[in-house]
Amino acid sequence: MPAKRLQRMCWWPIRPGARLHRMFSGLVPRSLLRPDHQRLCPTCLNDAPYHRGWWDLFLLPCCPIHGTRLLDHCTTCGEPVTWKRPNLCSCPRCGGDYRSMPAAKAPASAIPLADILVHKLRKKDPAPAPPQIPFPEGFQRQNSALAIDTILALGTWSTGRNRAVRRIGRHTTQAQVCDLFAGAGGILAEWPGAFYDLLDRVRAGMPSRKVGIGLEREFGPLYTALNTRLQHRGFGFLRDAFNSYLDERWNPAAENLPPKVSIEEAAALLKMPAVTVERLWRQGHLRGFRRPSGRLMLDRECLQRLRMGTGILLTFRQTARLLGLSPHQVNTLARRRLFGPVRGPGIDGNPKWMFREDEVQSLLRRALADAPVTKDDGYVPFPNVLARLSAENMDVADLVADMLTKRLQPSGQSNNRTGLARALFTEASLDALIHLRRNASGPTVSLRAAAISLGLRRSSVLQMVEAGHLLAPGTSRGTPRQVLMSSLNKFKAAHISLVDLTMRMKTSPQDAARRMAQKGIAPVIATEFQAYYPR
Repeated sequence: MPAKRLQRMCWWPIRPGARLHRMFSGLVPRSLLRPDHQRLCPTCLNDAPYHRGWWDLFLLPCCPIHGTRLLDHCTTCGEPVTWKRPNLCSCPRCGGDYRSMPAAKAPASAIPLADILVHKLRKKDPAPAPPQIPFPEGFQRQNSALAIDTILALGTWSTGRNRAVRRIGRHTTQAQVCDLFAGAGGILAEWPGAFYDLLDRVRAGMPSRKVGIGLEREFGPLYTALNTRLQHRGFGFLRDAFNSYLDERWNPAAENLPPKVSIEEAAALLKMPAVTVERLWRQGHLRGFRRPSGRLMLDRECLQRLRMGTGILLTFRQTARLLGLSPHQVNTLARRRLFGPVRGPGIDGNPKWMFREDEVQSLLRRALADAPVTKDDGYVPFPNVLARLSAENMDVADLVADMLTKRLQPSGQSNNRTGLARALFTEASLDALIHLRRNASGPTVSLRAAAISLGLRRSSVLQMVEAGHLLAPGTSRGTPRQVLMSSLNKFKAAHISLVDLTMRMKTSPQDAARRMAQKGIAPVIATEFQAYYPR
């Protein structure tokens, strides 16, 4: 036997530790290969007594040649089929002949799907071409890995689950796999009508209290998966059928969505704290009203317009290029809420994350602080500073937060770089920051005590720590539990509360906040009952 053919008979990972393994000429997930859980087709063994490679694929529930379900146990004594048997064709416990055991008929919708899946795995081997089956053209063009993901997605939704899965668990039974496989085969065989019926069932099965806006509200995780995990161009036929369904069967005007949403739901949709949403409402960016109970209700249409943004939108990579950072570093800044996206899979279902250009430019201006353009000689560039701070258990979000709070101010800007990478620092300022971080010790108070002292909530104090207004012991990584008393006193000395400001102006809190907004002074932190402004 040639060595290459022998190698194709073994299941090798495409690289060490990879999720996908090579099976014949195709790719399959490692979780679907069960070497300790063998199955067989009695008729195939009767025709020729040797092990067929596709029997090891746990997703395949039936024999594509004979249309019978694969046996995973002896029908006489119930002993599971394993490799630990002296004879390939007989049970090691009772000696029964597997070739004479009856096998149940597989579902009609699973047989052609099993046939085309085996053909995808053995497309370079001399295997017969699959029969003429009414599967969609996009599915027939997929490779084995994409086809398996399609079967898993359609099968899990068709069997009543509300979220597509990437792998089948070790406790999944053969009967469950057969139902999943048959459900996917039935949808693909009657495309796109069966897919439309599936979308109707998904919408009908959504909880009565829906969360989200637009299509995300109506289709839930299915819509999110179509625009995130299934956004490869090989799944384009799924999105095309979904768009056709919207044109034919969905009437958004008949949904009667409530015109107002609570501030909690608005905060979840905008991916920002509730205090920030309330500040946007006070500044006039959002319309709404307060109920007699004090709960803030916001206009849904105005909320949607704010999410879409009015300025130029940048993609994830364009934002990274503008900031002069890697996509991973941009993701770190967004997770730490130094700025955030206005569109994306988790916001409005858009397949790409989008950021407002004016917000990114504002972050650059505040971080660089109008430092003069100069040569690199004698300064420490931004990448070198980040490398040195990494040894102090700090990341790029810590560095940018220190630049925004003026704890580390750039002394110049380089012409040879772009974005934040233009920042140049002196050795003295860098050493001072490292010394401050290393010696961030002393009397501390808990977050709850700091919140009581400032008249804020614990979540607001945590937000101030993440933004760099308050300093936690050690570094700011992780979720801090303590706040340095010195930084708390320093913050109080540099900021004035809205309550004190109201008493000085001898007016109401609303009028004081309005006057500060007219002067262009924004609060550092603002909640429903309290706010702090720079002195």
